[in-house]
Amino acid sequence: MDAEFCGFHPGSLTVIGARPSMGKSSLAIGIAERVAKTGKHVQVLSLEMRAFQIAMRQLCFAARVPLKDALNGEASAAQFGRIESAAERRATMGLPNYLDQPDTTLQAVERLATHLRRSERLDLLVIDYLGLISVPGRDGDENDTQKLGIISRALKTLAIQLDLPVVVLHQLNRSLESRENKRPRMSDLRQSGRIEEDADNIMFVYRDEYYDKDSAAKGTAEIIVGKQRQGPRNVTAKLKFHAESATFQDLAPEVQGHLNW
Repeated sequence: MDAEFCGFHPGSLTVIGARPSMGKSSLAIGIAERVAKTGKHVQVLSLEMRAFQIAMRQLCFAARVPLKDALNGEASAAQFGRIESAAERRATMGLPNYLDQPDTTLQAVERLATHLRRSERLDLLVIDYLGLISVPGRDGDENDTQKLGIISRALKTLAIQLDLPVVVLHQLNRSLESRENKRPRMSDLRQSGRIEEDADNIMFVYRDEYYDKDSAAKGTAEIIVGKQRQGPRNVTAKLKFHAESATFQDLAPEVQGHLNW
């Protein structure tokens, strides 16, 4: 994926779009963890999942234990031992900080990011997801075009003012599922306010097996780079997708790229 994507640069807004259950949250968390390992301060603001849920999912993946077994108390003694070992290993690593944010207003998000940046605890901000950010007077419709435009413009401005990269997730409209080729494309953003104009980078996540259980591409995901200001566009990278842990891995782990800042 690094070969196709030219990185998260200060002042940039990156949008990761997909339909529900495609894995956009998992991809963003994987990116956050990888960046944090380079020594950067990464904050993940999840408006959909609790911080504990995210941390537990990542811990179970590191331990190679199915998340449902750990949550249901069905993991074996050996599996719990692996979870403990994974927790000890992760405690010594650079990891993102997962935040619970009870106030989901745009103003609260801006205040939090500004505070973290000024206290030197923020190099990359990940927000999950755009439609759950509320704007006074625009609540009640997470796909309201004007509301989404207000938010995307504000997040781009925030990235510039704080001189840091912002990554925000976006749930695409279900209308794309009415066509034969359901891979997301840039035109799917045209009912989403100013996202296409405001974003410096736009990536889509697509898993064919979501629509076709017998797909030859089962266990893989396509990361489609629809836009990037400093690199090629309309390119696709393929990753392994582990359904049990909802995590991504390189198809060729021996070929490692470099994160760009």
